[in-house]
Amino acid sequence: MYRTIQTGTAAKPLQLHFTFDGEKPPKGARGSAALGVALSVPGFKAELGECAPAGARDMVMGLGKRSDFTVARFRTAAAKLVRTLHRREVSALAVHAPEGLDKRRFDARTLGQAFAEGLAVAAWRVDFFDGTASKRPAALAKLVLASDDTGFAEGLEDGLHIAGGVNHARRLGATPPNICNPEWMARE
Repeated sequence: MYRTIQTGTAAKPLQLHFTFDGEKPPKGARGSAALGVALSVPGFKAELGECAPAGARDMVMGLGKRSDFTVARFRTAAAKLVRTLHRREVSALAVHAPEGLDKRRFDARTLGQAFAEGLAVAAWRVDFFDGTASKRPAALAKLVLASDDTGFAEGLEDGLHIAGGVNHARRLGATPPNICNPEWMARE
């Protein structure tokens, strides 16, 4: 999928907005024009992880029913997003934190962390032993994540660190025993 996922800034990132199943965007809300375009796409129901284009530089992702929303489901939605981003060859993503959530239950930093964890863990794949005969498409170089919400952006950073540890452990576990010996482990 992606060789690296990191936080930072980039020129002209894809703008990612969120919506819940059956809800219309409030007038004047951030991204309301993009949400209106996405909601008019035939078949878009805002189910968990479902994405719809909303113009050249905007995309809307469904989060399912508001009553079913949890941090774990948000992580799952982000994991589903990575394939869509890869197919569209997106290299920069500006994530606008979901609006209208109970801040006591869903603080921005926790949501940012869950989003980054889901995205980065889902983007990992075992391709470091692929030979020249591999028919697998090449991974994209990197994906840069940003958010205009400070707490969400801090959470993105935290989540990428956690996912990096998870993916490192997965890489060690996927390494064949003829390579993954004590000497090799000491060098890692």
